Amino acid sequence: DWDIDTSALWVSPRLIQIFGLTGGSLSAADWNQRIHPDDFEHYRTKLRECFRGVTARLNSEYRIRHGDGQYRWIRDRGVPMRNDNGRAVRLVGAVSDITLRKEAEESLRETNRVKEALLTDLNAVIDTIDYGVCFMGPDLRARVVNRAFRQMWRIPDAFIAAGPTMADLMNYNRHTGLYNVPETEFDDFITRRMEAIQAGDIAPIEMHRADGKILRYAGVVLPDGGRLLTYFDITESKRREAELKETLEYQTATSDVLKVISRSTF
Repeated sequence: DWDIDTSALWVSPRLIQIFGLTGGSLSAADWNQRIHPDDFEHYRTKLRECFRGVTARLNSEYRIRHGDGQYRWIRDRGVPMRNDNGRAVRLVGAVSDITLRKEAEESLRETNRVKEALLTDLNAVIDTIDYGVCFMGPDLRARVVNRAFRQMWRIPDAFIAAGPTMADLMNYNRHTGLYNVPETEFDDFITRRMEAIQAGDIAPIEMHRADGKILRYAGVVLPDGGRLLTYFDITESKRREAELKETLEYQTATSDVLKVISRSTF
């Protein structure tokens, strides 16, 4: 209970105990001196807004110095009592200790900062990989998509940044001619692919695109229920494999012909 005209501040015995204060009556100046310097301007702004009627009541969170010298977070709520002229003459309210909540919030923020830093590092690392990689969460929304994947499927960074689902990623190329799938069958194609991804691990399979690219595609279920999809461009190795097969077939055919000639001659 704060008498604004006299600056007398009465606090309950319980509050005195919680914050290690001395005496049962304090001045507003005494209280202000205990407020953390970084929080004082915020507190004063909230107080002025309350007194001027900008807000109906005071509702402010700030740190105050405990009797042991440590700062604790409090939530300060109050309702102004006004005289006949509408001027605030008293502020009546309650203060609660929210230190544990604030510490939990800060711990969560720190955890998120660490996660963001790790995610940034992970992005940097997988961007150096020359095959396509797509990490998805349990909701099958893209979390991390590397440069090779984006280039392989010609998907801009802005589209990836929006957190598209795997269905969105496939649908992006519905009309680009990359998929060797007729338009009338494309929705069914997406449905089958999504069902396969949701079903579990996907053994490596070959995917032949309309532009002649051949990809080896595989999927793995992650511990959190997400998915890791990989795409290897095996077009060149397939070409060399075909050339080798053709060479071997030619050599075999030549050998057979020579054998026939040899038998006929001798």
